Amino acid sequence: MSEELTFLTDVATHRVAFHAETTIPRSKVYGWLADFGALGQYLPDVESVELHGSGIGAIREIRLPHAGTVYERLELLIPETTVVLSMCDGGPMPFDWYVAVISLSDGPDGGCVIDWRSNWVPRGVSPDDVRGVLVDFYQTMVDGIVALER
Repeated sequence: MSEELTFLTDVATHRVAFHAETTIPRSKVYGWLADFGALGQYLPDVESVELHGSGIGAIREIRLPHAGTVYERLELLIPETTVVLSMCDGGPMPFDWYVAVISLSDGPDGGCVIDWRSNWVPRGVSPDDVRGVLVDFYQTMVDGIVALER
């Protein structure tokens, strides 16, 4: 994989891109992702999710057993097509400065195409290690949404 770098202030950030296709309609996938407090319903091993505020600017406090707490902020919603979120601090994750853009489009046979891209700065591990963690994480969330819709 070629190394892609962008610059956020004076910090080199890295990227990962994840692509998935599902038979679940785009409107349903969007509904799960846009419901910022619903994460614990489709992501296993989440102890709890507490939502502070609503809509753009809402913060979700995600408690992970044996790992700690992660805070994410909802940055943008474009109905049925886009969700943008950021991590308020790295917390227990091996990266900082995390920003993700999730783009949804119609897939074949009424399904959904999910393109999940994120930028981040690794902390204490290699960029490839972070990429692996994030791709597994994204796949687990897509699998969880699919399981709920079956």
